[in-house]
Amino acid sequence: MDVLLLPLVTPLLVIAGWWAALRWHGVPRWVFFGLCALLPVACVVAGVIAGDIEDSKQHWECRTGAKAGLDCGFGLGRFIGYLSAFTAAATLVLLTVVSLIVRAIRGRLRRRRSAPAHDAGN
Repeated sequence: MDVLLLPLVTPLLVIAGWWAALRWHGVPRWVFFGLCALLPVACVVAGVIAGDIEDSKQHWECRTGAKAGLDCGFGLGRFIGYLSAFTAAATLVLLTVVSLIVRAIRGRLRRRRSAPAHDAGN
């Protein structure tokens, strides 16, 4: 049952990591996004492993294909892994866009502060 929480937990982990990187280092750098890109891959691997475990617990007729249907299970292990990978990747893409916007705004503010002030009276 805890596996069903994986699609909800993975985006929260990505958001928490992004928020921490934003607070400590400013806009997260490519290293953060590179490490977070490994999270969807890990979710797919975990889903495949969970699916194999789920399949190994099935009756031999289900494993050989002699029997099919709801008696053979729902295949939730693989589905949860793929759904988790999708939610993590979608969250990462969204945070990448937000990071680019934040970087552009901060750069514009930095240029505005460093530009010499123009005297209106002269």
